[in-house]
Amino acid sequence: MIPDRYDPSEVERRWYPIWEERGYFRADPAAKGKPFSIAMPPPNVTGSLHWGHALTMTLQDTLIRLKRMDGFNTLWLPGTDHAAIAVHVVLERQLAAEGKTKDDLGRDGFLARAWRRAQTITARIQRSVWCRSAALSFIMCHSMTCQCMAGASHQSGP
Repeated sequence: MIPDRYDPSEVERRWYPIWEERGYFRADPAAKGKPFSIAMPPPNVTGSLHWGHALTMTLQDTLIRLKRMDGFNTLWLPGTDHAAIAVHVVLERQLAAEGKTKDDLGRDGFLARAWRRAQTITARIQRSVWCRSAALSFIMCHSMTCQCMAGASHQSGP
């Protein structure tokens, strides 16, 4: 019997590991085909992804897949945080809510907390993107805050 609603998770669970195994999301400089790449603009680490991010990623994902089907050697490179000032503001607000200031933590304490926040939010963003089966080349991710998923299985997530 055909289900009355489409469940993408069933399709993704079946096909995504095969696509990863076959290397569909990896760019190979030696591969045949004209190169085509998109560098994903990095979402801020000040919060979660929103509909605007989803629309942009959907369009980029569609372009990458179409180009790949047309024989291009494609790379969709994921971006991560670029908003250190915004993180600074968010952390100062959090500290104020706790009745503290950045001076109470000291430079090293503040930086440690900022890196923890950045890594937590970056992992959440990557998990959100990965769980929607985007054709990103996470193995190529080089940001200092990026927790690359090379060698991980799709089901386990980052």
